[in-house]
Amino acid sequence: MEADIVYTGERDLLMNRMDIERLKESAENKVGGKRVKNKESLEKMKNEWRGNCYWLEKVGLYCPAENIEANLFEAAKKIQLGRGTMKQIAMRNLTVKEPCVPIQCSKTFKSLDEVMKAGWVDERVARQQMTPVVRHRVMIPVPWKVAFTLLVTDESEMDKKNLVDILAWGGKLGLMDWRPKFGTFEPEVIAWRD
Repeated sequence: MEADIVYTGERDLLMNRMDIERLKESAENKVGGKRVKNKESLEKMKNEWRGNCYWLEKVGLYCPAENIEANLFEAAKKIQLGRGTMKQIAMRNLTVKEPCVPIQCSKTFKSLDEVMKAGWVDERVARQQMTPVVRHRVMIPVPWKVAFTLLVTDESEMDKKNLVDILAWGGKLGLMDWRPKFGTFEPEVIAWRD
């Protein structure tokens, strides 16, 4: 079974992708357990949002299938099934068809520089080991939408009612970073296909 699903954002969507190259650089810039701060490292921190956002030249801003699936599996924990939850069943049966799901938003961007010019880079102070650090991340304002196809492998384990319940919980939990303060959405099943 397949389901065409649309998430319509209720709160802004905050991106914070794990950038492995930045983590390697950060480890290399530490001297005696302390981070060395110079003009070059401060400039890199100011542009960290470029590495932290999900961006492909051909697609633009996108949500990886892994993020949507993680949201569904977390939501499935909220649904009791006997002495357990629906999580294991969801993990066995739910897969997002598209690897990179484009985020439909109020503006279309051709480059990351346009994202910055539009004012979509959020700047806020975060604490790292009790030290305040200014972090920069892409924040997509509402209205935003994510449309994708969900594959259900075994309908005997995962029926339509269970899937709708999982989607509803997923909307309350939210997508991406700082959930549920950001990234909550209203899910809608557009079509079912067998």
